Amino acid sequence: MHVLGSNFRLIVPEVPAGNAHQGAWLAEFLEGLGTTSVSLIAASDFCVPALDLVLRGADQISQLVLVPDGEADEPGREGALGTAAGPSSIPLLIVRRGVDVIDALPTITRFLSGNLSV
Repeated sequence: MHVLGSNFRLIVPEVPAGNAHQGAWLAEFLEGLGTTSVSLIAASDFCVPALDLVLRGADQISQLVLVPDGEADEPGREGALGTAAGPSSIPLLIVRRGVDVIDALPTITRFLSGNLSV
C-alpha cells in the first residue's frame, strides 16, 4: 500500500464485519464519497462483490484489480468487462495471491497508470 500510495490517492475502507451485502455496502460507500472515477482493488472475499458491483454497472468504477486467493505462474492477466447497464467496458486486471509483492506491484502500477500493455 505504501508503494501504491506514493503514486495514487488511496482510500482503504473498513468493511463492517459480518456484512452479507458487501457489494451494496461498497456502492453506498462510493456514492457517499461522491466519487466519479475510481480504480478499485479488491482482494480475497471481496473480489466477488466487487465484480458483481461492476457487472451491474456501477458508474463510479473506472478500473478493477482483483487479487483472489490462489497461485499463478505470472503476475497478472488483463482484459475488460462489459457492464449490464450499457455499452461501456471496464479495464480488468487479475493478480493472483502467491505472486511476490515485488513482482506484482509494477504490473498493478502500470495498469492503474493507464498503460494496459502488461
